[in-house]
Amino acid sequence: LFLLNNPFVIRSAEAAADKLLKATTTDTERIREAYRAFYARTPTEKELTSAEKFLATYKAQLAKERVPA
Repeated sequence: LFLLNNPFVIRSAEAAADKLLKATTTDTERIREAYRAFYARTPTEKELTSAEKFLATYKAQLAKERVPA
């Protein structure tokens, strides 16, 4: 819980997300770049597909709940 609520961790996560959003244009590119940055490798096809499905489901849920982009 300390790491989830730590201001330094939160700022670092936000900075990483901003960097991914600025450096890439598609979810697939963002997933690949995130794997390179955080795991020092490219994702397997299974990992890529799983992450793409997760993002699609997440976006659909946000739209259903009318959460603004």
